[in-house]
Parts: sequence; structure tokens; C-alpha cells
Amino acid sequence: VILNRMKDSRWPNKIVDVIKQPHQFSYLKDKHKQSKPTADDWKKARKIAYDTIFGYINSPVGDATHYHATRVKPRWAKKLEPVAKIGQHIFYR
Repeated sequence: VILNRMKDSRWPNKIVDVIKQPHQFSYLKDKHKQSKPTADDWKKARKIAYDTIFGYINSPVGDATHYHATRVKPRWAKKLEPVAKIGQHIFYR
């Protein structure tokens, strides 16, 4: 979703700027509820990020620019086309 947003003129063209857009990624708001990542967590995250950025991982969400957990029903979802469901998340374009 982040890389797809970078390609879309509605969002910034840098990863950090897309992530820090207000009210876009709830995990930023809820950081205080999360456990601290371990060194192994960071190692795995860096590998996934690198492989995704350089195209070594094929995205199962296609060109999705939005997503939400299945436990919520955001108003904006009605206006977009669902493209994938992975676990407890639905992805849209």
C-alpha cells in the first residue's frame, strides 16, 4: 500500500512521508500499546522492506492504495474497489 501510494499523485513520493500522513496508519497512533520490536523483528522487517522496494516480493495486493481491518467498516471503503483480503485485512484501489 505504501509503495502504491508513492506512485499516486495524491500522496507524497517518499516512504517516510506516506507513512507519516495524518490518520493513515493506526499502528502509529497505537504505538504505546505495542511490544517493543526485538533485534530479530527489525532484521526481518528490513529484509522484507528491501525485497519489496526492489521488487523481489510479488505484492499480493496488486495496486491497492487503501486497507482496513475486517473488524471496522470505514465509510470510504464503499467508494473503492476491493482487490484482496489477507488475514484480517481488506485491500482496495
